Amino acid sequence: MTRPSLGITAMELFACNPFRVLGIAVDTPTADVTLTYKKLLDMAAKGDTADYETPYDFDFLPPFSRSEKDLKTAYAKQAVIPMKKTVPFGLKQQSSVTKRIEFSFVKTVCQHILCLISHITTTSLQ
Repeated sequence: MTRPSLGITAMELFACNPFRVLGIAVDTPTADVTLTYKKLLDMAAKGDTADYETPYDFDFLPPFSRSEKDLKTAYAKQAVIPMKKTVPFGLKQQSSVTKRIEFSFVKTVCQHILCLISHITTTSLQ
C-alpha cells in the first residue's frame, strides 16, 4: 500500500509557514499581525525585506522569501488558521500563568520537532 502524498515535504511546510514568513509568533494578537504585515509590505515595495530578520526565521530551515506576493499569501493563510482556545483540565477560565505555561510547552515541543526534522534531513543527506 502506498502512502498518500501531498506533493510537499514536511520541511517545505515548515519553510513556507505563514507565521515564519511574517516573522511573528503563532499567538501574536490580530492587531499586531496586521501592523507587522503592513510594515513588511511597505518594506517589500522598497526592496528592504532581504535583510529583515526575526527570531522566527529558523535559519536551519530552507530559505524563504518575503516578497509582496509571499507576504500577501502568508497573511491570507494565517487568517484562516483557527486558533482553538482550549481550557485544560476542565477549568472554566485560564489564568495568564496557565496560558504562558501551555504556550511554553507547545513552543518547546515544536522546537524539538523542528530540530529532529533538521537532524533527520542532515543525516539522510550524508
